[in-house]
Amino acid sequence: MTLPPETTGAYGGHRAGSIPSGRLDTVAGVDGDELPELDPLGARVLGCLVEKERLTPQTYPLTLNALVAACNQCTGRDPVLSVDEHEVLDTLGRLRADSLTRVVHPRSGRGVTKYRQVLDEVFGLEPGAMAVLCLLLLRGDQTVGELRARTERMHEFADQAELEATLS
Repeated sequence: MTLPPETTGAYGGHRAGSIPSGRLDTVAGVDGDELPELDPLGARVLGCLVEKERLTPQTYPLTLNALVAACNQCTGRDPVLSVDEHEVLDTLGRLRADSLTRVVHPRSGRGVTKYRQVLDEVFGLEPGAMAVLCLLLLRGDQTVGELRARTERMHEFADQAELEATLS
């Protein structure tokens, strides 16, 4: 995995008034005692799976190629990564061992193996909490205002108070 020279924001430091990405248990419904430690690529893979499930359900679950492309996507990601299939497969194996992802096998030789996340099943998260969690996984630390603006495509919060309730 190649990280850019400066990786502030998502995995290196906090911004004033931001929600630290390392504390995903700030999202309602996620118990910090149950959440396994995620490395940057684990967070990226889970975030990509959640994002693609919510925003492009017609292509979900994802093939390995689609997941690698999502992980390497330049928009909506902080930091921008450059990962290969082997790194993503290793990460999927760790996430599967932690019961956070599942493999979807093709039927009778047709198609390819696909991958899906099961965070909502494991933690019983509501759509708003999933949207916030997705953005924290993909972009790291963000202010409440940034989270509200960026979650609109996945979940529309009525107001900032509703988002803050989701974070508590």
